Amino acid sequence: YGCLGLGSCVDACSFDAIHMGIDGLPHVDKVNCVGCGECVDACPRDIIELVPKDSSCAVGCISKDKTKDMKAFCKVGCIKCGLCEDICPYDAIDLKAGPAVIDQARCRHCMLCVGVCPTGVIDMMHQVQKVEILAEKCTGCGICEQVCPVNAISGRIKEPYHVDPAACIGCGLCMAKCPAAAIERVIS
Repeated sequence: YGCLGLGSCVDACSFDAIHMGIDGLPHVDKVNCVGCGECVDACPRDIIELVPKDSSCAVGCISKDKTKDMKAFCKVGCIKCGLCEDICPYDAIDLKAGPAVIDQARCRHCMLCVGVCPTGVIDMMHQVQKVEILAEKCTGCGICEQVCPVNAISGRIKEPYHVDPAACIGCGLCMAKCPAAAIERVIS
């Protein structure tokens, strides 16, 4: 299931978007990639998968081997621990068929799976935008504070709540639960 390191994908790319890294594996330059799929067609192991550009994260492992067998050949593979599946509030991660698979249609870019993955095989595709609470819309209900998994939101009931940008991970759980639509992403 692993990459052979032959560079077939590099040779096939007309946009200079794939380069072999010092680890002997191909790395995609997300800025140059246009999603043409030439690398997918060129891969002799059918490993490369196109992920939508607006995706927040992707799993860098397709091994269907048992964890013990996979670890004999790969140090960064999915160990099928289930932490990502357990933490995903949107049921967007499935481990039934082998390594973690992210359903990009269900994923809401919370990135909680990236932070909990012990092998780092779930890769962040781009920087997640933090959130801010619009004081003029906030009713002070406190729901945002209750659902925040990193305690980045604080305030007092019936007063506008506040987000600590240093603590916010941009998961968006607060946005999804806010009944007043008083939370928005901050463009950085």
